[in-house]
Amino acid sequence: MRTGLGCLFGFLLGAVSALIAFKYGFDPDKTYQEKVIEERKARTPVQYIEIKGKKGRVTVHTGMPKDSVQLLVGKPDQVRMSTIGSTVYENWGYILKNQYVSDLDFRFENGLMTSVDQN
Repeated sequence: MRTGLGCLFGFLLGAVSALIAFKYGFDPDKTYQEKVIEERKARTPVQYIEIKGKKGRVTVHTGMPKDSVQLLVGKPDQVRMSTIGSTVYENWGYILKNQYVSDLDFRFENGLMTSVDQN
């Protein structure tokens, strides 16, 4: 008798949990694939950039993690970091020809490269 009541209670609790999850957690109008496609379209397109760094000519792209950039280009000479809300912004500067001003600048947002400037 106790086992039957335990099973019934567990079933009812699971059913109520599933109903709550479907009501608040899922959009029945869109499939998972449609949501993924929308998220990918919302991102900025990937741009490939060929630069001349400390280790020679390399190709980097937007969206690249900062550790990958460091492996390809080398350790930055200048690093500036700021946080606004929950977003971490980082600027890396590489001094190649000029002694005082960076010739190659990378900008990162939450650890991913957003742009690069080479003078």
